[in-house]
Amino acid sequence: MRTFYVSPSGTGTGSQINEPALYTSSDFWEVVQAALSTEPVIVRFLDGTYDAPVDLPSGLGHETHWLFLAGNSPDGTVLRVPPDPPFEEARLQLADCQNIVLQHLHFTGGGRLRYVTRISGTSHDIIFDSCTFINLPGVANGATGVLGEDVHHVTYQQCRFETIGSDSGAHMMYHANNSRYINVVNCTFKDCSGEYVRFRNNVDFCHVTGCSFICTGLYPEEGAESRPFISMPVLNDCEPGSERCPDPENHSQYEYFGTHYVIARNHFVYQTPSNPGERNAVHFKHQGFDPPKRNHLMTKPEGEILQQGDMTERKHLLKSHCNIDMENVRAYDNRHENVARTVAFGSFATYGAESKGWEGYVDIDDLVIADPVIQAPQLETVLSFVLQ
Repeated sequence: MRTFYVSPSGTGTGSQINEPALYTSSDFWEVVQAALSTEPVIVRFLDGTYDAPVDLPSGLGHETHWLFLAGNSPDGTVLRVPPDPPFEEARLQLADCQNIVLQHLHFTGGGRLRYVTRISGTSHDIIFDSCTFINLPGVANGATGVLGEDVHHVTYQQCRFETIGSDSGAHMMYHANNSRYINVVNCTFKDCSGEYVRFRNNVDFCHVTGCSFICTGLYPEEGAESRPFISMPVLNDCEPGSERCPDPENHSQYEYFGTHYVIARNHFVYQTPSNPGERNAVHFKHQGFDPPKRNHLMTKPEGEILQQGDMTERKHLLKSHCNIDMENVRAYDNRHENVARTVAFGSFATYGAESKGWEGYVDIDDLVIADPVIQAPQLETVLSFVLQ
């Protein structure tokens, strides 16, 4: 494995620890990409505060040789979002990247930006290990996000998220639009102004295992609304056949539910149950118009089935109307404190849609599969290359 070094103000080639390269140098990252053609590479970020965005080139990585971007010590590499720069799209973006591990990188700061880290394009096999995202009130969408149908196999392990966002639109994880195979393992989430982990619009084949979720009710201010911990929302704000969405069958605005999830061995805690809000540990939530070939909005009799029907009727209704197959939703060995609903389904006629007669939340925790057959992926083989 070849090793390079970078620092906030480096002027060297990066080949020696006493000659670090500048981490924003495009020439340096070209050298790294060339080195990956023959062997794995580790880029060590020396201790310090990094105030400029980490401008990684599109297409970084190699199909067989892994790239490691690691803090040189467990706690010394701080990637700060200064409060004064203009609005940013992302502080660190991985576009069309592959086989990359990010370890011991610590993101913080009050600046305004859409995402802190964003994974997009055709990126795959990306691992965040022992990274932190703390005190980031200026996040607009997500502290991290996996976005797009060609992005797959992204893992967050032993990461910490705390005090993120200032309003309900800011989430700790905002994964969206058909991405696949997202694994969240042994992470800690505490106090978010929005949802803590969001899988929006057919984000599928996801694990959340061994994590702790804590809402103190004191962020972003005392008495703040409780927010869902794990959310699978679809936001259909475009009426099929309207001027904005003229194609009644296919349009990028139409959103659908994913259905393959494992939620296991997590701890969900709402410390102030008297606060307003949605104290749902896990929920599927529709808002807006029915997308083509689905009936997410429910009539009054259908709502009564969801609330009072037997298990077979309720499972059939969720699958036929929403394509949520409860045989593929596994939840087991989770602990809950002051949670209103452990697993819920909700449907709401918003964005100008007309109600069909039933709106609200219903408990579906008895419909999930509680058999612990599927295990979370093991990352020891890959991570053994990095800091021990």
